Amino acid sequence: MLKIMNQFQIYGENNQYVMIQLEKIHGFPQTTSHSGGYDTESSIKIKSGSYYASGSVWISTGEIYVFKNQLKEIYESCIGTAKLTNDEADLEVTVTIENRGRAIIEGRYKEYPSIDNELIFFFEADQSYIGKTLEEINEMTTIYGGMNGIIG
Repeated sequence: MLKIMNQFQIYGENNQYVMIQLEKIHGFPQTTSHSGGYDTESSIKIKSGSYYASGSVWISTGEIYVFKNQLKEIYESCIGTAKLTNDEADLEVTVTIENRGRAIIEGRYKEYPSIDNELIFFFEADQSYIGKTLEEINEMTTIYGGMNGIIG
């Protein structure tokens, strides 16, 4: 039986993470999103320090694809910033690799954009953690394609 990878995790030290799991993919494979790729109803889990949050998030596979390309670039050059955002503007995750391979993961998440309740998080890692994240996202983009989905 073929196992489809429908989640990825941004790993941090001390078991801190951001995990996104695609639950429902809209339009696949025929109809792509205006955000690129396919719209998804997904779940998110964030663990930062002693704080833990989980909720839902709409994100497109195209937005994940753009993040993957930025992440790959900073992973290979050992410096720079990659940003994962969604069209709803309720999720922002920034991965910054500094000199000597130190990685900073920070961001914010709002389950309901109309309600003023927001988790702001920060944790650290190093460049070696990024490789596993890239492997997981690569598996997803092999299935769902890039900005034009699997059709284009």
